[in-house]
Amino acid sequence: MKKVNLITMISSLFLISCGVVTKLPVSQTVPAADIKVNVKQDKSKNSIILLTAKNLAAPNRVDSTCNAYVLWINTKENGIKNLGQIVNKNAKTIKQKFSTAFIPTEVTITLEKNGNVSAMSEKVITNAQLN
Repeated sequence: MKKVNLITMISSLFLISCGVVTKLPVSQTVPAADIKVNVKQDKSKNSIILLTAKNLAAPNRVDSTCNAYVLWINTKENGIKNLGQIVNKNAKTIKQKFSTAFIPTEVTITLEKNGNVSAMSEKVITNAQLN
């Protein structure tokens, strides 16, 4: 009986540590981009969002007035939060980690003039609900 409980506990910890991977829908603005996020919790119950983006063009190539992609989360209790700028130098693959004390229910990527804006623009690249 104790062996079964230990195996169940280890399996549960493994699933929690792996997180949930969400593939974001193809963007009308940047259709070649393949974007995924993996959301998991760390030991302190912070949400860790691992973003992987392939073929994401530099923001100023998509819109000459913009210099940044920004990752936003929507939360149940605290509304929409700017998690930060996605660092992109027209690379083939971007891997970036974001951390927040909030539990995200949705992620959105927008084009912005700079990365530290306080309100989301209408230039949405893609977004997805999280499980």
